[in-house]
Amino acid sequence: MALRPVGPATSGVLLPLPSSDRLPAALRAGHTVRARVHTDAAGQLLMTIGRTRLPVAGQLGLHAGEQLTVRLVNTASGAALEILTRRGAPTSPAAIALLRQAIPRQENLGTLLATLRALRVQPQQNWGGLSVEQRQSIDALLARLAPSARLQQADGVRVTLRDSGILLEWLLPRYPQAAGQIAQADFKVALLRVIAQLRSNPAAGPAAATDTGLNSQPGLLNNLLHQAEGALARLHLLQLQPTESPARVDLALQIPLAHGNDTDELYLRIRQEAAERETTSKRESGVEKTGWEVSLRFRFAGNEALAARLHIVGRRATVTWWTEQPRLATALEVARPVLVDQLQALDLEVASIRCHRAPAPHDPTDTTRPRGGLVHETA
Repeated sequence: MALRPVGPATSGVLLPLPSSDRLPAALRAGHTVRARVHTDAAGQLLMTIGRTRLPVAGQLGLHAGEQLTVRLVNTASGAALEILTRRGAPTSPAAIALLRQAIPRQENLGTLLATLRALRVQPQQNWGGLSVEQRQSIDALLARLAPSARLQQADGVRVTLRDSGILLEWLLPRYPQAAGQIAQADFKVALLRVIAQLRSNPAAGPAAATDTGLNSQPGLLNNLLHQAEGALARLHLLQLQPTESPARVDLALQIPLAHGNDTDELYLRIRQEAAERETTSKRESGVEKTGWEVSLRFRFAGNEALAARLHIVGRRATVTWWTEQPRLATALEVARPVLVDQLQALDLEVASIRCHRAPAPHDPTDTTRPRGGLVHETA
């Protein structure tokens, strides 16, 4: 069968082909196919497509263990394979260094916010000598909490995600003219200001913690600073999550919400799955459809928990709920018709909606760890 490149290359990485005789028929017919990168016994880097193995040049920057999507293209120097997507790329040294700093120090955002809310309702003489500036920074942080009612509308969800702190460094260079407005509404900016104010007090910091002794309780300032720095480390870890799968969307978020005088928490994970090929007959090659999975978990102020997973492939949607509280399970059953109407309004076909009275089998906040590990071998 003659080689027929399907079109010009785009911006993907190109692997020149000295010979096309051994290429799978699917590639020569113009389809995108999956490939795997590995090494042979001699250490040579290879790309496997079906039963075909192709040597890979080192300058392409590929690594053993990566999974690729490739297609055949025509270039000025001849036929080549264009790498469209990559999965399983090793974590960069810079990202690993940041992970090493963030993982041991991270603390739940809710721990800090519960402490600050409890402190806020106390008389000022019980605030442990916090300065006016420190109290103002704490008030500003609590004011950044999105009201839980905002999540009832799609626009409210978008605003809440935008201001959560996870997207801060992504937003600033893209919208420099709105940098002041972005910073004014962002949760991470407010948290950084709290940390800066707590560090500005001479009584706070490592030296003061040492003075209190190993067996004594730390002072209020040191306790707040420890929790605030742990919350910041948690935000940094969530921001590093997309670096583990750069070829696909994989975003983890933990968002505190204001519910009256209490604080609820939303844990959200949005993941893009590998494309699935659907066929309508044995003769048809099929169409690849990308799947999406949205996992979320609510932890309410009364220590009640509710988890859900929305799985979408093409236009088919499957929803699964988990809760151990009978009251929440009953409320979900009552709300089922409303959820069906909302999904259908988005032009989705509802395949099923199920509610299990059991703990959720997944944790959307379980962020990916690099396969190379985090510990220095010589440490």
